[in-house]
Amino acid sequence: MWIFHGLAALSLLAFTAGVAGRIRFWLRAGRTGAAGSRGGVRVAVRTSVGALRKPRALRALAVDGLLFRRLWRLSRYRWLIHFLLAWSFVGLFPIGSLGDMVASLGIPLGKDDPWFAAINDTLGLGLIAGVVLAAARRLFPGAPRPATAFDDGLVLGLIGLLALGGFVLEAGRYLEDAVPASTGGYAYAGHALSLALEPLGANREALHEGLWWSHALLALGFIAYIPHSKLFHIFTAPATIVRNAAPTSAQFPAPSTPDATPVAPTAAVGTGHWALRAGQMMELDACIRCGKCMRACSSFQARGDEGATLVGMIRQRRNLFDVTSPLAGVLGGRNGVSAEQWERFQAGVFSCTLCGRCEQFCPVGIKTRGLAMALRLELATARCMMPKNLGVARDAVAEEGNVFRFPNEDRAMWAEFLDDIPADLMDKDHAEVLYFVGCVSSFSPAVQEIPQAFLQVLLKAGMDVALLAGNERCCGFPLIMGGLAGDARALIDHNMAELRRLGAKLVVFNCPSCYYTWKKYYPVEAEGIRLAHASEVINDLVQSGRLVFESGAMPVTYHDPCDLGRGLGVYDVPRDVLKRFAPADYIELTPSREAALCCGGGGDVEMWDPDLVAGVNTVLTDAVLTTGAGLLVQACPQCKRVTQRGLESRGAGVRTLDIAELALEFGTFVDETVAGGAAQERESAWHR
Repeated sequence: MWIFHGLAALSLLAFTAGVAGRIRFWLRAGRTGAAGSRGGVRVAVRTSVGALRKPRALRALAVDGLLFRRLWRLSRYRWLIHFLLAWSFVGLFPIGSLGDMVASLGIPLGKDDPWFAAINDTLGLGLIAGVVLAAARRLFPGAPRPATAFDDGLVLGLIGLLALGGFVLEAGRYLEDAVPASTGGYAYAGHALSLALEPLGANREALHEGLWWSHALLALGFIAYIPHSKLFHIFTAPATIVRNAAPTSAQFPAPSTPDATPVAPTAAVGTGHWALRAGQMMELDACIRCGKCMRACSSFQARGDEGATLVGMIRQRRNLFDVTSPLAGVLGGRNGVSAEQWERFQAGVFSCTLCGRCEQFCPVGIKTRGLAMALRLELATARCMMPKNLGVARDAVAEEGNVFRFPNEDRAMWAEFLDDIPADLMDKDHAEVLYFVGCVSSFSPAVQEIPQAFLQVLLKAGMDVALLAGNERCCGFPLIMGGLAGDARALIDHNMAELRRLGAKLVVFNCPSCYYTWKKYYPVEAEGIRLAHASEVINDLVQSGRLVFESGAMPVTYHDPCDLGRGLGVYDVPRDVLKRFAPADYIELTPSREAALCCGGGGDVEMWDPDLVAGVNTVLTDAVLTTGAGLLVQACPQCKRVTQRGLESRGAGVRTLDIAELALEFGTFVDETVAGGAAQERESAWHR
C-alpha cells in the first residue's frame, strides 16, 4: 500500500499545484489589471469571503450552487445531467473511496452492508446515466452549443471510465471473495456483473488485483487533472454564484472611475498587462460551457459566430493567454498564438452588443456585460487592438465633443425649430433642472423629434429647465463601452463642471445610455444630485394627475432598452404610463423585461459592423410583428432609430414612438394648481 499512498500524495500535490497556479493567475490579474495593486486583490478576496455572511448569498449558494435552480429554470434536461454528474460523484467519493478507510478505523461499516451497497450502485448508475445524457447532448444537439473541445470529451470519458471501472472492480471483488447473493445482492449492478463474468474462469485474484490498480491509477490521474480542466468550475462556479449574489460597493467602480483602470496604452501584445479583476479571472474559470449564452445572443442568431458570445470569448481568451498549466499543449492547450487567432478574438469581442441578455441565462450568474467590457478594455487599451472606427470616434470626441464629429456648437440646433421656448434656455446662469440631451438625440435627424418632444413636456410641466447646448459634451458611454474608459474621464469632468456651474440638483435624460453612464460613473450621488429618465418624469406627471391621456388608444407594445432595463432595473415605470394610455390594449412583448431582446444598436457595434446591427434588429422586429400591435413605444433614441429603420425595411405598418413623443402627442397637461400638490409628489418620486 505504500506505493499507492505515494502515488496518492503525488496526485494531491499535482492537484494542489494546479489550484495554486490558477489562483496565482487570478491574483496576477489583480495586481497588474483593474484592481491595480495587492490592496485591490485583498479587497477582492475580502469581498468574496464577506459575501458568505449575507443570507442572500448563502441562499444563492444552496439553491443555485448546489441544487442548480438556474439550470432547472432554463432546461430540465441540462439540470438532470448536472444533477446526476455532480451529486453522484460527490456521493461516490465518501462511499466508494472512503468506505474501506472508515472500516479500517474500526468503525462498524463495510461496503457489503445492504444500505451501503445499494446506495453505492445507485450512485454509480446515476453517474453513468449523466455521462450518457451529456454525450448524447454533445452528439445530437437540439440547440446551438459551443464546439466540442478535446477537454470536453476527455472529461466525459474519464468520468465514464471511472464509473464503469468501479462496477467492474466491484464485480471482481465479489468473484475473488465469493460473496453470496444474500450479502452482495444489494449491490445489484455489481453483483449481477459478477454473475455475468463468472463463466469466464479467469484467475480471480489476479483479475481483482489488476482491476484495483487500474481503477486506482485512473482515479488518481483524474484528481490531478481537475484543476487543469473545465472541471475546475466545480469550485469556481459556486464561488462566483456567492460573489455575484451579494455584491458590495467594492465590486463596483467609484462614481467617477470607469469599470476598469487602463494600463499603459503602449503595452505590447503578450506583456501580461490585463484589464480584468481577480474576480473576473475567476469568472473565466467558472464558465461551464453550457451554451446558454449562445442561445440568448442575438448576434449569434444573426451571424452564427461563437466568438461573439461569452463562451466563445472565454474559450479564445484562455487559448491566447492561459499558459499556467503544465499540461497545456498536451491536453488541449495552446501551441503558439497566430495573428489570425488574435484577429478572431478581437472580432468576436467587438461584435458583442453588450446588451447583457446572456447574463439572465447564465446558470452560474457570470456578470457577462462587465466581463465583455473588461475584455474590450484589455484589447483596446492594454494591447492596442480595436476596430479602426473606434479610434475615429475617440478622435471625434476629443476634437468636437461628440462621436459624430459635427460642430459641437450645433448640438442644440434641433431646439431652434420649436416655438415658445424660453429665450434664455441655453444661457441660464442657474436652473433647477438640467436636460442632458446626448449625442444621438442631438445630431441624428432620425430621432431629433424625441428631444423636441421631451423638452416640450418639461416646459409644459412648468419646470425650470436649461440646456447646456454647445457646452454639453458626450457623456462618455461610447468610449467606455469601446474599451477606452480612460479617455472618458475628461468628458465626465467637463460635464460635471458645467452642472456645478448651473447649480441644478436634478438632471433628466431621454437617452438610457447617458442615464446609465451618469448613474454609474459620475460623482452625482456624493453631491446630492438626482437623476431621472424621461419615462420616470412622465410617469410621475401621470401619477400626480398633471398629465392625462385621451381615451380610445390603439393596441400598443413596449420594448425594454438594455441600459434602462437590465442596466438600471427600470421596467415597471414605462409600463405604468402605457397602461394609462391603453388600459385595455397594452400587449406585452415576448420576450421582455430581463429577457428583452437587444435592438442591435448597442455596444458601439454600428460603428464597424452595420450589417450585424441590422441582423440583430431583425430578431427584435420579428418579435414585435408577432404581437399584432400597431404602435411600438420605445424609451431610447438609438432603439427607435434602429428599429424604425428595420420595420420600414420590411414594409411593416407598425408605428414607432418614443415615450416622450407619446406623452406630447396623446397627453393633455393639467394646471398644477388643479392637480393639487403635484410638485411635492413629483419631488418625492424623483428622489426615490
